[in-house]
Amino acid sequence: MTPEVQHYLLAGFLLLAAVFAVPLLKRVLISVKKRISDRIPAFVRHLLRCFLRPAAWLVRVTLAGWAVLTIPWSAEIRAVLTHAMPYYQAFVLAMAAWGVWEAIPVIWQMLHRHPQPHQPENYETLSRFFENGCRTVVVVMAVLVGLDGLGVPVTSLIAGAGVVGLAITLAAQSTLSGLIAGITLVAEHPFSLGDYIVLGDVEGTVEDISLRSTRIRTPDQVLITVENSKVCAEYIQNANARTQRLWAFTIALEYRTSALQVEQFIRDLTKLLVSDPDVDGQSVQAVLEEFADSSINVNVRMMVNTPGYGDYRALKGRINLAVMHLIAEEGLSFAFPSRSVYVEKNAQ
Repeated sequence: MTPEVQHYLLAGFLLLAAVFAVPLLKRVLISVKKRISDRIPAFVRHLLRCFLRPAAWLVRVTLAGWAVLTIPWSAEIRAVLTHAMPYYQAFVLAMAAWGVWEAIPVIWQMLHRHPQPHQPENYETLSRFFENGCRTVVVVMAVLVGLDGLGVPVTSLIAGAGVVGLAITLAAQSTLSGLIAGITLVAEHPFSLGDYIVLGDVEGTVEDISLRSTRIRTPDQVLITVENSKVCAEYIQNANARTQRLWAFTIALEYRTSALQVEQFIRDLTKLLVSDPDVDGQSVQAVLEEFADSSINVNVRMMVNTPGYGDYRALKGRINLAVMHLIAEEGLSFAFPSRSVYVEKNAQ
């Protein structure tokens, strides 16, 4: 067997290994994991899992590249392949950055391994902000090191950036202000992930807080992205931070309703509201407020124990239906805008 044939056979073997080695390696690792899982801390297992996919791609590309280099190419092609080595190094760096990217949440959990009751109120917000910030740093560092490995004069680019630094600063004012505002939001934590907030004319559930912006999911499932600088500039209403919610409404009765009927209706309405488990009974106030143009208005004010948006809407629907049944039982009717017209007849 000639040396050239041996090279081709070795290249073919390496290509087969690039295709089938990873699945076989996974089976071996799973078998080993079952045997030693009790001896390895949980966070170490999670870290290793984060690097599995990047490592698998690294093995595939390494074996495939080795197979290509094993083939007896001509001197010109081999020179071209030699120049491809920096790109392979950049690929290795990218796979390492991918693994670190996946491992950042695990690292955060490892740094905060205290029990759940002792976690800060804004723990989820801090976690997400930490992940976004670290991932940004990982991407920037990987790009800079990768460019340097490819021969791009990164040092010169950074030094040259000082010449146009003023222009960049002016162009990035909104980004810098958003970054500073994001740090302020995390430090002061006026809201956390999952809170329902009202921000100017925008309201919804907070889904993410990044270095530059905050994403809010509205009740109609629209995802709105607001710059952190604008969030800090608005009055922030956090519905989850309150324990109760004020509900005030008016019931308009017809003018043909007698005074005794109004008094009885107010007593029965108060009893109905006080008996509801989601209503603060001591806060219920039902009074005859005014004589409007077309109705006798009964005003109700009370505190309800459903600060959440969905629970509050469900409570309103339930009580409104109960009020309708009460009005029907007492023989009353809702008023609607009306006008009486009197026609004067002149004596003939």
